[in-house]
Amino acid sequence: MYSALLKMGRSGTEEQLVTALMRFGWVEMAEDYLNSGNPRLEDAARQWASENGYTISKLPAGGPGPSWGEGFEF
Repeated sequence: MYSALLKMGRSGTEEQLVTALMRFGWVEMAEDYLNSGNPRLEDAARQWASENGYTISKLPAGGPGPSWGEGFEF
């Protein structure tokens, strides 16, 4: 679900995505946020990783995960 919202890139969904990460997050989700291209989500990913004792990595060219606003196909 979060990946679809990332791909849509709609302004105003960032807070919902951050809430989902903080409540239900896991490492891959945090790395997707970190590499999404959205500064608010990147900050949230760093915070989540720090608070939960994980190391996450920013990848060149965003990595293989979903990117903010890349588009969404049904």
